[in-house]
Amino acid sequence: MADLRINFAGIELKNPIVASAGHITHTPYTIKRCIEAGVGAICTKSISVDTESWIRPHPANWFLNKCGDPGSLMTCEVGFWSPELAEKYIREMKPIAEKEEVRIIANIDVPPFKSEELKKVGKQLEQAGADMIEATCPCPIMMPSREDVCTWYRKELSRLLKILKEAVNIPVFPKISSEFLTDENIKLIEDAGADAHCFWVGLPGTAID
Repeated sequence: MADLRINFAGIELKNPIVASAGHITHTPYTIKRCIEAGVGAICTKSISVDTESWIRPHPANWFLNKCGDPGSLMTCEVGFWSPELAEKYIREMKPIAEKEEVRIIANIDVPPFKSEELKKVGKQLEQAGADMIEATCPCPIMMPSREDVCTWYRKELSRLLKILKEAVNIPVFPKISSEFLTDENIKLIEDAGADAHCFWVGLPGTAID
């Protein structure tokens, strides 16, 4: 059998397949199923201190009018984990992940966090067993306007990454929308000392007329 091991930001993965944050990493059961399927790493459901986002609704249809595709729909789910729930789930899954050589990436929704809160939760997740931290940055869906997102990147991206880098001893990298894959933002990421880049392609759903 081919050797698919890779080194990602200083961490060895048994293969380059990562279960991304979302429905498939929403509960210990779904995480366990991903591990059993043979992934090299799992990225937890996003973790937030925004209490309104802790409600985990069933997947729902979102109209894409705001995103420049009037009248079409996508299916998504925006419920996040609380820091306490994240710590509990990571501790619970860690022995299973270690047995199967699967890495755990803790996904933090960084915009709602204050500096001290971010330091605290980063340390807690590392102590719980996270092997890496993925700092999710805002996208047009979650903020009032594109201008607000651009302002956030300019003012907050580098600062929050540095806070996490100083708080933990595991790799830290941002997750940003490909819409904001600019030379300026890449420089901000690198200046902050991030260990990797992660870009997602916006609205990965089928647009229905």
